[in-house]
Amino acid sequence: MSIPSPALPAEPHPVISKRLGISLSFVLFVLVLLLSCALCSLQADRATQEILADKNRFLLSRIDTMQIRLQNWRRQMLEQTNTLAHSESIRLFAADMARLPPALLGSSPAPDGPEPDPDQQSLLDQREYMQRLLADITAHNDVERIRIFLPDGRKIVDSTTHAGDGHEDARLAAQAMTSRTLSFGAIHSHDGHFALQAGAPLFEISGSDKPRVVGCLLLCFTMDKALRSVLQDEACQLELVDLSPGRSSVLLLQDDGLLQLPLRTDMDDAHSLDFKKRPAMDGDTAVYSLGHISPLPSTLMLVAALPAAPIDQELRQKSLQIYGIGLSVSLGVGLLLAFGLSCLVGRAHRASAAYFKTLYTIIRGQKQVLDSINDSMRLGLVLFSAAEGVRIFNPEFSRICGATPQSELTGRTPQELFPEEAARKLQEGIECKIKDPSFDGVELALPGTDGKEHLYRVSLYVFLDTQEQSAAKDTAVVAIFKDITRFRRQARQAQERQRNLMEALVRAVENVDPNLVGHTRKMRHVAELLARHMALDNTAVTSLRMASQLSQIGKIFVPHHLLRKSGKLTAEEQQAVLRSSEYAFRVLEGINFGLPVPEILHDMNEKFDGSGPRALRGEQINPHARLLSIVNAFCSMVSDRAYRPGMPIARALDILTASSAFDPDIVRSLRSIPETDLEAALSGDDDTPRPNRSCATR
Repeated sequence: MSIPSPALPAEPHPVISKRLGISLSFVLFVLVLLLSCALCSLQADRATQEILADKNRFLLSRIDTMQIRLQNWRRQMLEQTNTLAHSESIRLFAADMARLPPALLGSSPAPDGPEPDPDQQSLLDQREYMQRLLADITAHNDVERIRIFLPDGRKIVDSTTHAGDGHEDARLAAQAMTSRTLSFGAIHSHDGHFALQAGAPLFEISGSDKPRVVGCLLLCFTMDKALRSVLQDEACQLELVDLSPGRSSVLLLQDDGLLQLPLRTDMDDAHSLDFKKRPAMDGDTAVYSLGHISPLPSTLMLVAALPAAPIDQELRQKSLQIYGIGLSVSLGVGLLLAFGLSCLVGRAHRASAAYFKTLYTIIRGQKQVLDSINDSMRLGLVLFSAAEGVRIFNPEFSRICGATPQSELTGRTPQELFPEEAARKLQEGIECKIKDPSFDGVELALPGTDGKEHLYRVSLYVFLDTQEQSAAKDTAVVAIFKDITRFRRQARQAQERQRNLMEALVRAVENVDPNLVGHTRKMRHVAELLARHMALDNTAVTSLRMASQLSQIGKIFVPHHLLRKSGKLTAEEQQAVLRSSEYAFRVLEGINFGLPVPEILHDMNEKFDGSGPRALRGEQINPHARLLSIVNAFCSMVSDRAYRPGMPIARALDILTASSAFDPDIVRSLRSIPETDLEAALSGDDDTPRPNRSCATR
């Protein structure tokens, strides 16, 4: 697509009077000023949105940090609560106490009441023991108080003898027993510090699917340390908003002290706060804030806020800067216009001609840039009909066809236009597209007009013309040809660089440990054979191939005397060697592989039974890492070492099957591979992948 270059403008003549020139200069200056104001307004709005978006992202990161800290405390609290709530001794004690007469459970039995029999007295003695036990638990944990309630609301044990009970405690215990789930109260101030109550139902020990509730365990956790951890931040104000009905308050950290203030902002039925400017939760100042509901409890909202005054000042300064630049540009343009008109009024014809010539040069350069962009984005389009061949095409497609004149393209079939192999692939692609609408397209290698082979990506789309196709029972397909030669060449160069890097790392590892010479090659072949035998997709096969090549990189950081030791390693030495997977992950996690290679290597030394370095077990371990762990052990056992010969394949498979450290399903898949195939993989040198051909992969 070529555009003829414009001719040079004629030299201007001074035909404008002085008064008309001044008037035109003023009008043009006003127009430029108005246009500049409009553009500055748009730019100021854009800058405002960017600044606010940056603040929004910052507050989101602080909210995420609060979530993580609160979840850590929540996990510790749940562990303590579940341990006590599932204790058989506490559950049996509550069930036994529920059978005692109410008169015997009072803090001071009536003098005229019945005397307890020996069994009842034994239970009452257990009550004193349980009280001392709970008091001991509170003394060694972050629990301030523990109480046990019966289903009828009676309190039978209290770890703190001098504290009273309130209506809120009885309500929380009743709520936990009614809902049969863990329930939480509101964060409250108690004796100069903050606490949170949790009620856990106690179930009888029985074999039924829905056991009976025999009581409630009410724990009061100290929150000062957790709140300081959650709310501690020097960059912004972090707040916890308690939305409990009738008890709304806001918790914040101020001057290293925890404060609980009444909530002055209306927050009824709020589930989250979008980022915007609003009054602060305590109602004193304006802030830009963001809030999300916390999972513990659901009435607690996490809020991160920044003072509005500095942000508003930054926005004003940015706007003033933009408008100042716009005004300066407007004045500059106005002066240039005045100067240009003065040249027209005066006799500076050569200066005006030079200006227009410069303008023409700039425009011609821009045109050349646009032409080059247009050339690089050209696409060939054609409509193929199964019955009529080529029906519609654009000039770019005729250029791709090359030898066939444009006037003779209509009605031609792919076999008549392209080389035999390219025509066959295109025809198969069209047939696949008609059968399977999800099929994308094919890649063709075609001769170019420059005498070189070009690679084209052909995208296919079914063309539905109901009037013609219903009558002729014909199916047409639109094909879009895009030249991807340069992009494919760059991709191959990047793959070559990546392969050279991995080979260099493998050589570095083999120089450290002579026993590893050829080990990564064997692992790569066996891992690919096993992955394809298990029918894993091509992405998984590629990930395992790359992870196999880099599987031993972490051993560079393992003490060399351990790698060269001929005798059996001690437990400590074995753990030091197994930490090589952690070293490999740290080295490779910053490299963009486009595949989960670092994650696979991170879990490779984990054991299926949980005896690995990080004690992961079973499904917690990456599935590809479980496969690679088996392949690594298998290749090590069948390979010769300086201190022992390699064992037979059958013997190695028996050892893997008998071990609890490996995934049994993957071991069974490895055993099902013929031994001849395993021997070929262990000794083979062919690195070429063998993908399964199908309609979707042609």
